[in-house]
Amino acid sequence: MTTTLDQPRVYHISIWRYLVLWWVLGPFLVLGIAFTFSADQGLKLGGIVVALIMSLLLLGWHWLAGRSRLEVSSRGVRLRELGGKLEVAWPEIIDMRTDRGHEGFITAQAMDNVGARRLAATAGPMQMHDASDLQLIGEHRFVPIKAFAVHLHRGDLRNNIAQCAPHLNTALAALDTPPTTRVPTSPAIRRRNWQIAGIIAAAAAFTPVLIVAGERSQLWFFTVANAAMSPFITLGAGYSAWRMLKGKQYLLGVLVALLALVMAGRTAVAWTQLHQLAQHTP
Repeated sequence: MTTTLDQPRVYHISIWRYLVLWWVLGPFLVLGIAFTFSADQGLKLGGIVVALIMSLLLLGWHWLAGRSRLEVSSRGVRLRELGGKLEVAWPEIIDMRTDRGHEGFITAQAMDNVGARRLAATAGPMQMHDASDLQLIGEHRFVPIKAFAVHLHRGDLRNNIAQCAPHLNTALAALDTPPTTRVPTSPAIRRRNWQIAGIIAAAAAFTPVLIVAGERSQLWFFTVANAAMSPFITLGAGYSAWRMLKGKQYLLGVLVALLALVMAGRTAVAWTQLHQLAQHTP
């Protein structure tokens, strides 16, 4: 096996992966900033708190995402992520998945390390793993690299793998195969997509109406929206923190647990503000 990769070639996640949490937390950051311009002091204080928390979480996410890396060398593959480290020598890898969204290395034997055990404990459909991924992860025989797949499809990762592990050339050749015909979307998924599109369209149409309606209508809208959303954010953060702590992802689990506690307090404040607003409405 001839290769020039005596020093590890380091790959980082794509920019779109860096921005993924903005799609989740970004709207709450914008909402928090909007609350800071409210005439109501309670909403203004709440907006400052929410904006500060979202900003800290996003900064923390960028720091954590920046530490994720894939290292490829003549010796093997090393994956460093928040959940732990997976390191495998090339002779231990017998195959790899190259289909989009499920890229990864398949080992002959189960990996006996903390990273493999943590991955098996935390993996699920929420991470967009399919049945094959989950089976291999459960067997401790899968090193997922979909976070770095942009380098496989558009960069030099493919060539470096071929240099270091010629026995994977057959798997790599699948990258040149035209994509298979997509499976028709089920009626349930189509309905869900139409519902999401309808909600987005309604929100876009309602925005100018809210602007024209005046300050009192805006105050009612933001107060009700805050009281309605806060409990769901609290429950979601609490469940996520429980999953992370159970999977021994202590750092991120504690951060999300703190978010759940803050949002629990924010929920109480939001419902108090809604009650006060209702009492003082003529």
